[in-house]
Amino acid sequence: MKKITYLVIGLFLSMFASCNYLNIEPYLNDLMTDDSVFTNKLYIQRYIYGAAAYLPQEGNLICKSASPAGTATDETVISWKLSDYMGMYLLLDEVNAYTDFYNNWEHYYQGIRKVNTVLTRMGEAQSLTVAEANELRGQCYFLRAYFYMLLWEKYGPVPIMPDEPLDLTLPNDELSHERATYDETVD
Repeated sequence: MKKITYLVIGLFLSMFASCNYLNIEPYLNDLMTDDSVFTNKLYIQRYIYGAAAYLPQEGNLICKSASPAGTATDETVISWKLSDYMGMYLLLDEVNAYTDFYNNWEHYYQGIRKVNTVLTRMGEAQSLTVAEANELRGQCYFLRAYFYMLLWEKYGPVPIMPDEPLDLTLPNDELSHERATYDETVD
């Protein structure tokens, strides 16, 4: 019985000694850097699609909606209270300063940052024709304006970010921006 126990323990230990299961180097070599993204039209398009992924699913009007929509009215009655029907929390008066059902501030500004990154680094792609560059630039301008419109709908005047993406290594004082005026936000 001792021999079998030692054999099982030996096999178990040799399994961990022979495999380096914590080695993540092969996976890190597969990651794409920012410099390699902006060399190819296809990669730039995918980067723009990544920015568009931050947009809300506006077709969802009742379940998992981007805004309270129809579930926050007195005429709507849903017999269960789930996080998928967040408008019911408004109807039941269970929303306070700490609930963040419809707080998409962070996602919208992440989309704006991605779009600004594309706009500033698009010139690095040598294979883009003028027409292709203009089309991608137009998509970026549309997305940026749409993100700002969504922010303005929810929060009123918002900080307008500079066209150059911010250097995130700067201190917080230099990263924070004041809210723009109503007219600046609309423009």
